[in-house]
Amino acid sequence: EEIGSENLPKLLKKHKALLKADAMVLTDTGNHDTGHPSVTTSLRGIVVLQVTVRTADHPLHSGMWGGPLPDPVIALSKMLASLTDAEGRLAVPALWKEVRRPNAVEARSYAALRYSDAEFRRQAMLLPGVRTVGGKSSPVVKMWREPAVSVNAVEAGSRRSPANIINDSAWAQVGVRIVPDMDPKRTARLVQEHLLKNAPWGVKVEFGKPQTATWWLTDPS
Repeated sequence: EEIGSENLPKLLKKHKALLKADAMVLTDTGNHDTGHPSVTTSLRGIVVLQVTVRTADHPLHSGMWGGPLPDPVIALSKMLASLTDAEGRLAVPALWKEVRRPNAVEARSYAALRYSDAEFRRQAMLLPGVRTVGGKSSPVVKMWREPAVSVNAVEAGSRRSPANIINDSAWAQVGVRIVPDMDPKRTARLVQEHLLKNAPWGVKVEFGKPQTATWWLTDPS
């Protein structure tokens, strides 16, 4: 499950008679807090994208070539920064049209938890002065029922042996958490299109094959 296994559905289909059951209890989900029994009714899915930006055949010395030569790291940084707005929300408007809002039962359940921004800060161990992002929704709605984007890794050159160069390429892995009713393949396509649209200076952009895992939701009523 952690690697988005392509074989698990095949196994379930092949051995469905053996695995037949009236109910399944999955016990590795999170508890809201100590002393508060919890039932998980939804989980976000994920779309993982690999993006590479190239500008030259090889790295070049910044003292000799810097100025007219576009920096792929800066280009990639501009592209990644465009994925969120000033509030840190996913800045691909078409994706928000798919997002299913919590129903009345879900809204009451979330409100009953009384999970504050201050409590989120404490549990996440957010550093003093660092603001939370994601708009005005409550922390639980932002974590459970709204899409979010993160940059999982960035690579360009070497931190151990940096040189005064302009790199020839830069790479990043981007993760987009998806919620009901977002389509994983459509999400991947729209995010890739957004990155291409925001690529500056005619840099060359390449994408790896997206990895996807869909969201899950059950009716809490």
